[in-house]
Amino acid sequence: MRQFLQTQPPSFSKAKDPLEAHDWLLEVEKKLETVGCSDEEKVRYAAHQLTGLAGAWWSNFKHNHAKNEHVTWTVFKQAFTLAFVPDGKVAIKKREFRNLSQGNKRLGEYVHQFTELSRYV
Repeated sequence: MRQFLQTQPPSFSKAKDPLEAHDWLLEVEKKLETVGCSDEEKVRYAAHQLTGLAGAWWSNFKHNHAKNEHVTWTVFKQAFTLAFVPDGKVAIKKREFRNLSQGNKRLGEYVHQFTELSRYV
């Protein structure tokens, strides 16, 4: 946990834009992988960063999850995404990515948009 916290992971409570939740998950996952966390540690450490509304969501999720069933990282990511990132928002970004073309944009602007949208595919 000490190594993970040294990476200065962001906390998450709620987001005005649902894509902020998606970005939080990507950032936390990157930091978890950096410190070499096990599947169980990933869930425990990521959940530690949930506060406010998201913390309440996690408490309810754990309470309603089967007592003998281990929450895997995959299950955590799916449940978090379902709770905080509507499918429609990510679908819009995926569609924007698929339809992206340089057109008359400068190369730097095009690369920036490509990189920004590639997070969602």
